[in-house]
Amino acid sequence: MTAPTGDQAGAGAGAVPADGARTGQPGRPAVAFLTWGQVGARAAEIAVSLDGESWGFRPRRLDTRWLAPTRWLLGAVATVWYLLRRRPRAVIATNPPIWLGLITRLYAWLAGAVTVLDSHPGGFGAQGDRVAARLQRLHAWLAARVDLVLVTTPAWVKVVEGWGGRGLVLHEAEPAWSPTPSRPAGEVFHLLFAGVFGLDEPVAEILEAVRELPNVLLSVTGDPRRAPEGLVENAPVNVRFLGYLNQPSYIGALADADAVVVLSTEPTSVMRAACDAVWALRPLLVNDSLALADAFPDAIRADCTPDALRTGIKELMDRHADLRVRADEARARQAGRWREQRDALTAVVYRSGPAGQVDAAASGKILAFGRTRRRAARRAPSGQGPGGHGSDGHRPGRGSAEAVPMADDQSA
Repeated sequence: MTAPTGDQAGAGAGAVPADGARTGQPGRPAVAFLTWGQVGARAAEIAVSLDGESWGFRPRRLDTRWLAPTRWLLGAVATVWYLLRRRPRAVIATNPPIWLGLITRLYAWLAGAVTVLDSHPGGFGAQGDRVAARLQRLHAWLAARVDLVLVTTPAWVKVVEGWGGRGLVLHEAEPAWSPTPSRPAGEVFHLLFAGVFGLDEPVAEILEAVRELPNVLLSVTGDPRRAPEGLVENAPVNVRFLGYLNQPSYIGALADADAVVVLSTEPTSVMRAACDAVWALRPLLVNDSLALADAFPDAIRADCTPDALRTGIKELMDRHADLRVRADEARARQAGRWREQRDALTAVVYRSGPAGQVDAAASGKILAFGRTRRRAARRAPSGQGPGGHGSDGHRPGRGSAEAVPMADDQSA
């Protein structure tokens, strides 16, 4: 799931409430997708598809590795405050870090809520995540106690099932933006490398691959300050660094590209940016893995070496016209897969049976927790909830998402 989102739809310590849905008590969300990481667009889009809301915590000033403990502590406080204030009936928590999942599981135990863990490959200790790798026993314990674990591939589903949990492959929601029709390539082939300078991204290899392709202009997304030392300064002349992009700029970069390259050295990663390329009707080059062969059957695949990537780019250019023709079919296939995955997730978060009815006993537990909160609110000073603020606040329309910017939200 590592990929740029091109979006800043997350939150800091504040949250914009959304109306509850389906079983809705006004002002209380049916589903909340929470994250402490840089996955704002994924959380927002999936939350909207479930008639819920999203919330995030990633203060930019603390967005360094050595400040992670401080960020986790503040994130825990902010998360508890959000959960007590909004009281969602179902919670989806991004992993890593595992601490967010533990907090939401405790909330679910107290409130009778559904808990879903959104475990990226990094949450399993892949993609160079050393902290998560040391915490796999804790991950296994939690996976066996939540209602569902979202993963990228069937291989991770088997791991979760081996822990006694229930796994579901879930990729990226269909976005609200509409694609710009692709066009025939000109004399200069515009190639977009969508990444964030992550540990699993072979950035140096793709730069070396285009060094000997003067008719290719490679645009690279992501904050160049995260690049390895000397990489930007020694880049070929036909490479430009776009920096961190907000959502409109990222969508614009997709529209300007003749084709998109998305790469990871992690074989179980299904990158968000690759899904974005399909949504945008752009031909795609990805690393060669079984997971990506299944997810993107029309994409060109290559090993992550300069020579193999150069050959893949040449094939991408040679087959560009054919891939453009097949782009609508690829998008329709991805949309169908997403709807199947979304429906499976919906059945869990709404505790639906065969007739799609919500589990009444579970709903009763949640409402009882809500009555306790309302009694506390009545004891508070006039116009305030237990925390000192209005208990419901502003209520935008159903299925709204958080809109408070968070730091460097270009990765998932």
